[in-house]
Amino acid sequence: MRYQLMVFTLTAILISSIGITLAFAQTEDPIVVTTDRDSYSAGDTIIVSGVVRDLIGQAVSVMIISPNTNIVAIAQVNVNDDKTFSTEITAGGTMKFDGTYTVRVTYGGLQRTAETTFDLSGAGVGPGPGPGGPSIDVEGYTVGY
Repeated sequence: MRYQLMVFTLTAILISSIGITLAFAQTEDPIVVTTDRDSYSAGDTIIVSGVVRDLIGQAVSVMIISPNTNIVAIAQVNVNDDKTFSTEITAGGTMKFDGTYTVRVTYGGLQRTAETTFDLSGAGVGPGPGPGGPSIDVEGYTVGY
């Protein structure tokens, strides 16, 4: 009976230590970014926030990219001592197309990049022309040519 108890105890310790090793082997993302909501209307305040894994003494670059891949907002945001960052951006202005926008953050290099998206409505027009082509505004609509 005592032998069975010892084998059970050793097996439990072995299984526990394997579980702990696996938990420590997991890696977390070097940077995470979120917005406070999934969708906005023109004039709303977009709160972009996140957390970094390591403090490296640099600011986080925040870019907002429109549905037609233009960069419509950019900011440099300081990282707090608790490894968090946050900034506010007003929807609208250069965000003139309705659709899905991408928030891309970079912290010290391309190996520390993260993205999230949000939808914007009420900006005025639907998605504009594809990337790279010229366009003109005609009666409130962007027309590619």
